[in-house]
Amino acid sequence: MVIWHYGASENANKVNGINSTIWQIAKYQAKSGNDVYLMVNTKLKSKNIEKAKEYGIHLIRIKFYKFLRNKYILPDIVHFHSVFIPHQLLYAYCFRKIKIPFIITPNGGIDPNVLKRNKIKKLIFSTIFEKMKFKNASAIVAVLPQEVEEIKHYLPKYNGRIASISNPVESSVLKSASWENNFQRIIITYMGRFDVLHKGIDILFEVAKKLPEFEFHLYGSRDKKTSKLFDKMLLTAGKNVFIHEPIYGVEKGKILAESTIYFQTSRWEAFGISVAEALFTGLPVFITQTMKIADLIKNNDLGVVLSGNVGEIAMKIKEELIQRERLKNYSINASCFALKNFQPETIAIQYIQLYKLLINEFN
Repeated sequence: MVIWHYGASENANKVNGINSTIWQIAKYQAKSGNDVYLMVNTKLKSKNIEKAKEYGIHLIRIKFYKFLRNKYILPDIVHFHSVFIPHQLLYAYCFRKIKIPFIITPNGGIDPNVLKRNKIKKLIFSTIFEKMKFKNASAIVAVLPQEVEEIKHYLPKYNGRIASISNPVESSVLKSASWENNFQRIIITYMGRFDVLHKGIDILFEVAKKLPEFEFHLYGSRDKKTSKLFDKMLLTAGKNVFIHEPIYGVEKGKILAESTIYFQTSRWEAFGISVAEALFTGLPVFITQTMKIADLIKNNDLGVVLSGNVGEIAMKIKEELIQRERLKNYSINASCFALKNFQPETIAIQYIQLYKLLINEFN
């Protein structure tokens, strides 16, 4: 089967949950014998092409005039990731015309909180273009069951399939990492973009001020939209807050294993790749109830779900850190659950099964 993915960066290590997800899915779809392409619009660097080759993936810079002249091996199915990407609209229209099915994984892109950012622009774009792309999709895939209702609300008259398939974690480099029960030095870790509003970095900083006896270590990259606000916050941050560059692979696993808890205060979140990675290593996770993965954490006893109130969050963290046996139970449950549900091989196969079903229906 020839599969095209559209929505990844040409750099596998870009700090972006969607990018990480696409590369992992593509890698294991290629391993299972499929011909997998990542479509990008940017100039390719040799190191990124080599990385794709290691994964068995074709990394191509797609150019529309070459596409029209059939300069590429046409796919059996196309998988669009994320939303509100103008190039996708053009290709979605073309694939529909030449009778090639495509699916969309919005990855939280139609969350009401996301739609509120640049509200007028998104409303216009959505009404004229984006909803048409969705209507022509053979399937729309939610990354958690809670996202299914958002899809139905966004497109109430959609006639295609709506499925739910989790995002994967890079288990191959995390499998040797295991939570070390570090309580001698309390290290509270966050990994991800420093998008102050989306990721709730301001909430995290305020919690850190109320817990000066604990260390808060943040690993990630700046967000262009909120970079100035982040700089302003750093001026008044407590001495117990430490900012680090993003980390990858085995080093990421080591840091997670050495941490006491994983902490994330996103105001909204489609999935939370770093949360899933923490679960995989058995690191107890503490996340706010505004994240969609919160129900999964709570219902399966994998960690602690917090309110949005800074004072209550700080108090709850202190209370839970005393309950060592409870934290160990969270750890055992988390690693078992992640091993069963977030393996990239499993996720890749689930998508392959969906692709085959859609191709048969489409023809």
